[in-house]
Amino acid sequence: KKTVIDPSNQLIRKQLSVIGSWYFNISEYDEISRFVLEKKLPLEKLVTHRFKLEEAMQAFKMFDERKTGISVFVW
Repeated sequence: KKTVIDPSNQLIRKQLSVIGSWYFNISEYDEISRFVLEKKLPLEKLVTHRFKLEEAMQAFKMFDERKTGISVFVW
């Protein structure tokens, strides 16, 4: 079933923003993983912030304020 969106009534007049993300299908992960390993891509450079689990409230606050890029939790 298709979803129909009326941007004018459902978004603009309500002053809403839609933020999306795109990710790979699970069937593509093997190929992507091989590519990353073969090319020795420095993925750690993409991570802008690291948080401990006890810093979750701060992490989500910063995310909501758009003060982070790619963040990870470390434990």
